[in-house]
Amino acid sequence: MNAAAPKAAFEPSAQERLIQSREQMSRWLEKQGPVDGGTAEPDQGQLPGATTGLRSLFSNPVTLIGLDYLTEWWTQHPLVKSARNAEDAAQDAIVPLVRRHPVAVLGTAAAVGALLVWFRPWRWLPRPGKLASMASTIAIGEISRIALQRKEDSPHADR
Repeated sequence: MNAAAPKAAFEPSAQERLIQSREQMSRWLEKQGPVDGGTAEPDQGQLPGATTGLRSLFSNPVTLIGLDYLTEWWTQHPLVKSARNAEDAAQDAIVPLVRRHPVAVLGTAAAVGALLVWFRPWRWLPRPGKLASMASTIAIGEISRIALQRKEDSPHADR
């Protein structure tokens, strides 16, 4: 008896998957059919094409792949716990302050934003340092992910 026969009955062949993929891409490129959903009228304070544009952006397969990659990268990032702790601290300390003095907080945020734009602190960093740190972080993560995946897929992994 062949164990692969029942599995093949449920999975489409490579040619069928290719045809489905091409059909999905052609539908996306041609933008066939109206975008359904509750789009707001222009007189309700929204731009007429804003909602449709965002929907078409997030229906793009390339965008979805990028978002999946970024989500996976962030969930494995060492700063996730720190970011969650900072969010909790902000909720406990800043939210009551904003509720009591909304105008003062808004003015302070505008002043800090203006100072950031004026001083441009991101230009203080040397460009090769920024690129090297980003590239090395991404490369190390990808190399380790590929190595772990190959180790799991290898036939000698159960020894």
